[in-house]
Amino acid sequence: MSAWQQLQGPPIFVVGSPRSGTTWMRNIFRAHPQVAAPPELALFTIQNGVLGLLHKYHRKNAGFSKVMTRDEMISVIRSVVITLYEKFITPEHVYFVEKTPNQIQWMTVMKEVFPEARFILIMRDGRDVSVSARAAAKGWGAESMSGYGSSIARTAQDWKYNMEVGLAAAEVLKDDVLIVRYEEIRHDPFTHYRKMFDFCGIPYDEALLQQIHATTDFDLNHKPNERAFHRGGRVGDWVTHFTFLDALIFNWVAGKMLIRTGYEKSRFWMPSLVHQPKVLLTLFVNWLRRFDRVFQKSQRLKKRLSRLTVRRVINRIKRSFAR
Repeated sequence: MSAWQQLQGPPIFVVGSPRSGTTWMRNIFRAHPQVAAPPELALFTIQNGVLGLLHKYHRKNAGFSKVMTRDEMISVIRSVVITLYEKFITPEHVYFVEKTPNQIQWMTVMKEVFPEARFILIMRDGRDVSVSARAAAKGWGAESMSGYGSSIARTAQDWKYNMEVGLAAAEVLKDDVLIVRYEEIRHDPFTHYRKMFDFCGIPYDEALLQQIHATTDFDLNHKPNERAFHRGGRVGDWVTHFTFLDALIFNWVAGKMLIRTGYEKSRFWMPSLVHQPKVLLTLFVNWLRRFDRVFQKSQRLKKRLSRLTVRRVINRIKRSFAR
């Protein structure tokens, strides 16, 4: 019997917009001794996985599609993906949970490959997502998050798109998708632990839930750190981090999605007035630091140029005497 055949439940895929708590969700399942929860593999993406073979832009009568039907390709892809997943399944594992946030865009295609699969779609306020993504781009994720967290507009656009395609897929897949809110899990973790494990068909008892909570809760395991992967998991962080300009940009790009997802009742919302001086002061200090770095570089460049000029003059004098 293969490792995949020893599983007693369907594969579970955790999806959402990046920086929405998908890693935290994976850690919750990983803390269960019977659950295999591999790291983010991105196998169902175009850039790093097999999705290019099933994407709508894949050329017909070219490459694989020239010698295989779509059903045959799905069968081959399923076999390859299972082989990779099995590397993370040990004898004590009888359930499987994988998380890659951006796979939210390909849930219906994943369902073709794994008809038995179930999905947990985790939602988080897009404004908090934006704050977290920008902090990541300045800290641990300077390379990997440089695009997604490059600006409020970029993060808002990506969050909006991920929510659109995720909610559309949830309507199609119906009972095979569980939508949970990051904020609600933080507020009432045990109720949602039970809800998620019940949805996945994974057994548990109250002692196990207490153990899982003790090893995964943000407040118990992580100190706030703006540059760390786990910043602190705060809810409503945008209120004290957004400037008025940030709020206007996000509202312009994704304000309607905030209403659709239930995070706002209207588009008339603003960050905290009390914290605006602190936010603006922080931005001003950061600007001064950037200016100082640029100034120091310009000074070093100026010295190099002056030395180069002096050397050129000396060399010219030497050449004139040599003649």
